[in-house]
Amino acid sequence: MAMAIELLQRLRCSQLPLIVDTDTEISQCLLLRSQRLIDADLPPLRRGQGKNSTYAGHAIVMRITEQGYTRLDTAIDAGKGTIRGH
Repeated sequence: MAMAIELLQRLRCSQLPLIVDTDTEISQCLLLRSQRLIDADLPPLRRGQGKNSTYAGHAIVMRITEQGYTRLDTAIDAGKGTIRGH
């Protein structure tokens, strides 16, 4: 989850909507969306063999939800996160 929170921190400093196109970050977006921290359109998973599964397209992060901002503020207050680029 730590990597997903780092992505959430980067999203906070980005102009949204934002296109996300790496498999790693799309997977993090899936986790963030499942916890209702972001609203995003995610591509379907294209099955490969073993760990070679990839996503069939890119994700579009529309916004950070109120719960997402609360989670970021909690992480920063607890000293568990920093916002890079600010």
